Amino acid sequence: MHRIGSLLQAAQIVLLLYLGREVVGRFLGFAMPNTHQDFLASYSAAHFVAEGQASLIYRPPALASYQFHLVHTLVGTQGYMPFLNPPFGAAIQAPFALLPFTVARFAWFLFNLGLAVTAAAWLTRGLFGRQRAFAMLLIVGTVPVYQALAEGQLSLVLLLGCLVALSMARRGRRGLTGAGLAVLWLKPQFAVMTLVGLLVFRNWRAAAALSCGGLLLMLLSLPFVGINAYVAYVPLLTGALHDHLTTASGAAPAVWQGSVFLTQGLNGLFATALEDGESLANVAFVLTAAFTCLVYFGAARRLKPSLDGGSSELMLVASMGLILVLDPHLFAQDIVLALVPLAVLVPHLTKPMPVLVATCLVVDLPLVDLLWPLHLFTVVLWTVVVSIAVATLTRKSEYLLTLLGHDSRLLRSTPALT
Repeated sequence: MHRIGSLLQAAQIVLLLYLGREVVGRFLGFAMPNTHQDFLASYSAAHFVAEGQASLIYRPPALASYQFHLVHTLVGTQGYMPFLNPPFGAAIQAPFALLPFTVARFAWFLFNLGLAVTAAAWLTRGLFGRQRAFAMLLIVGTVPVYQALAEGQLSLVLLLGCLVALSMARRGRRGLTGAGLAVLWLKPQFAVMTLVGLLVFRNWRAAAALSCGGLLLMLLSLPFVGINAYVAYVPLLTGALHDHLTTASGAAPAVWQGSVFLTQGLNGLFATALEDGESLANVAFVLTAAFTCLVYFGAARRLKPSLDGGSSELMLVASMGLILVLDPHLFAQDIVLALVPLAVLVPHLTKPMPVLVATCLVVDLPLVDLLWPLHLFTVVLWTVVVSIAVATLTRKSEYLLTLLGHDSRLLRSTPALT
């Protein structure tokens, strides 16, 4: 496994060097390929907030005009990058819009890099010396972390929020657990699915904190973005969902006209496998999602997901995986959330390195899709979710724990993040 990790790390170092060349090159003013442009959407929306023009955040002509002014070329499938996050996301990033675009991009990159290193340090807290340095570099070099850094996405903010929430959950602080999870409202599909899970398992305090956290973010942003921005955001969300179900085929005007085939959830898998059958792909997605939920909730009735150790923690890992495979907008950068299960399992593992290397290998699988769209990550993650659920239903989950090297008597210290 160490040899596999070394080969994986060598490939990741190439990615990191390419990333450094691109980001630093742009900062220094060199001509770089315009392959990662997601930050344009965030910077544009933040600019409109900083200029007191928040009503323009979700208006395509305004976004297209301002982004063309920044990069002097059309980007994205529609000629501009749409801002899909809630208005408070633009308000949070507004200070970066006070900087010139290239400077803001570099500053946001450094901020995100700090988040990535912090997350890697947190996830490897049970390791020491060279082994920990090796593991941290392995995590920072994964494809989803690379994508989050290259695109300037908010995914690493979500990762740190989830790690803080998990830390609070281990201490029985359910209110603070929900507060940590409130960052998921930056990408509402994650927050909604998490909220449903908390309500189903009657974790009322965490559910209330998650809901109130989202409401508080909205209220605090109102003086900067106004209520009209939120009114405009609702049809954007419903329109984007429609576009995912129609694979943004262009048959009707699209709010979001990206490529569903690159998404890493079940919808992306079936949209790719059944490219010529849009309706068939939707039916396959619904049936597979229903089957997966049926098996999962059948297992959850027997054993509630929690941090009580052993099989209940495996069910918690399955819960996280279920949210990811059902997400209709799961792109490579958001797969950083697939690293959260490490924080659940690693404190109980006698030899955490094999599990850590295997996890990094799995989250790197979307790289294969650039050459051959097999959606191996989706298949592997779905298999893990269903396997854990079936093992729980058949009372065989102890075998999985033994395979992982799990020791319920072991719990490494989990200091709160600072």
